[in-house]
Amino acid sequence: MTKIADIPNAGNLAGWVEHLLETLGLDEKATYLSEWSDHRQRLLVACDRGLLDLIRISGVTTSFDGTLSPWAGVEPAVSVSSRPEAFDGKPVSEVRLTLTAPALEAQGKTDEDADGLLDFVRACIKASSK
Repeated sequence: MTKIADIPNAGNLAGWVEHLLETLGLDEKATYLSEWSDHRQRLLVACDRGLLDLIRISGVTTSFDGTLSPWAGVEPAVSVSSRPEAFDGKPVSEVRLTLTAPALEAQGKTDEDADGLLDFVRACIKASSK
């Protein structure tokens, strides 16, 4: 499972999240990073006690905003699709994760992104079933 320390483009967010998890006494199970074109990052951290949802806004200053949703309040829906072939003739898989609480829609279109998203979903299922 991918953890915050394994994400190369997490930058200073990794140290801050590790400190936050330690301060709150949370055990990180897996992390998923989604980047937007407007210099924002959304980091979902599956923890032993719930889903930590962090948004990082970059610009002149960098700020973080986040919430911890207990597993009982997290409502996921996962869909996996595969198209017969892409432009190069190879099969293409796509994974989409939709959370109604907290609201999120993430999509893995490349094999690497889809695998990372599926790993994160597996970690959420495992952590929430304890």
